[in-house]
Amino acid sequence: MDATKISSKYQVVVPKSIREIPGFQSGKKLVWIAKGRSVSLVPVPTLEGLRGIARGADISNIREKVDRL
Repeated sequence: MDATKISSKYQVVVPKSIREIPGFQSGKKLVWIAKGRSVSLVPVPTLEGLRGIARGADISNIREKVDRL
């Protein structure tokens, strides 16, 4: 696990091990999601990337909203 610091200007550096993950590149939009004391940084998908994502999905076992991330 790589650690990083928040600068005095509230900037963070994405560690190299994370930058090398496929799909992370310069200019990619990210969204911060806070839940309790935990924060996730998630890439924002493009509309084209979402096309057909739910095709054939089984919705018979949907979780409650409080259980979702």
